[in-house]
Amino acid sequence: MELFGLTPAEARVAGALANGARTVDVAKDLGVSQTTIAFHMRNLFQKTGTNRQADLVALILAGAMMIRSD
Repeated sequence: MELFGLTPAEARVAGALANGARTVDVAKDLGVSQTTIAFHMRNLFQKTGTNRQADLVALILAGAMMIRSD
């Protein structure tokens, strides 16, 4: 979260995606609209320098692995 300057909401969305959740399910779980999730996704892509969900998830998972190995 701190590495990319994510907000708590963006971190929750990113974490859910990294755990295999679909965006529609993330919206339901967080009690927000799919439009809100799309807004967070756009911010996540911008902050992480990615432009595809698969790349975003790969980056999140790689970061988690590096944190665990330290």
